[in-house]
Amino acid sequence: MGKSVFVKISLVVLVIGLFFHIIGVSTPNWSTYSISLVTVKLGLWKYCFSSLGTTVCTSYGGITLTDGDWIKACQAMGILGVLTIIAAIILNVLCVAVLTKQDHKIAFILTPTLAFIGAGCIFIANMVWGAKISDWSFIIASANDLALGWSFALSLVGGLFAVAGGVLFGVGFTKG
Repeated sequence: MGKSVFVKISLVVLVIGLFFHIIGVSTPNWSTYSISLVTVKLGLWKYCFSSLGTTVCTSYGGITLTDGDWIKACQAMGILGVLTIIAAIILNVLCVAVLTKQDHKIAFILTPTLAFIGAGCIFIANMVWGAKISDWSFIIASANDLALGWSFALSLVGGLFAVAGGVLFGVGFTKG
């Protein structure tokens, strides 16, 4: 018995979403700020200062934040997003390759559930970052001028792809 085309497409969509999110989580461009010759880039794991062609990056472990637990929360949610989407991809592969809906219904239910949980983790990381980054006036003179960067956007797009992959799998599960 062939698997639904939606289930197979969902696998591709989940892999693309994971790829986008991993790039977003691992790069220091969640927020950017430029003034004169200095550019500041902030990411989940480190921040970078660039001036006159020289870039210096430092991890957050080197600074003490009075209210820095939100960064750890964003990091944790970003990693949980990666792990749950990987789990959804593994189950999706198993569902496409070897499992049958009649004998392994739980795997067919867990796959989109894990995709949605992963997307939720990604969205939480993005929401917390967006809400709290303006508190960083100790690094940036005018934190209101911070712009959300392409890493933030890629992570968010990865979450949207995870939702789409979960929906496609669910549609394929009910139709197939």
